[in-house]
Amino acid sequence: MPHLPDDLVEEVFLRFPPDEPATLLRASLATDLFTSPAFRQSYREFHGAPPMMGFFFERPSCLRGEEEDPPLCFISTAKFSACVPLFLSCRTSSFGALDCRHGRVLLMDHSGPEKLVVWDPMTGSTRELMGPNKNFDISQAAVLCAMNGCDHRACHGDPFKIVCFTMDREEGECFSLAYVSSPEMGN
Repeated sequence: MPHLPDDLVEEVFLRFPPDEPATLLRASLATDLFTSPAFRQSYREFHGAPPMMGFFFERPSCLRGEEEDPPLCFISTAKFSACVPLFLSCRTSSFGALDCRHGRVLLMDHSGPEKLVVWDPMTGSTRELMGPNKNFDISQAAVLCAMNGCDHRACHGDPFKIVCFTMDREEGECFSLAYVSSPEMGN
């Protein structure tokens, strides 16, 4: 049986639906075409923005019945399920979602001293950061891609920024804090 030319195989593979990554995984076992940066770029250009893999549902306290009801759950919306960390289990989560953009989710742990977690649902990686001083409440926060010239279609593993706006409970003063990760330093 004759082989198809690589450019024809690439055209076929470009049409695999993005919400079925298992298809791409199986096809990648037959060819190394998927490992090329050129194919990944073509795939992103052909399909546009990645599909929404799921969403967070945060129940208001007035709707939570029992104390075991978690405030936050991740609800998958695709055939592919994101790698949800154990600490976000719908049974035990004390986390709240602060922001989600550029392929990352910024979470805050409400169970003790304010701790921030940046989670990449596609890779399953997490990065823990200490929040501001315990006298401060985070009133708003954002997680952003810190890579220059990025098209924000595949920011996984790239550096990120976190910007928080906080308020001192005792003094009533407002502050802004910024954190920029650095892949060279592993943070």
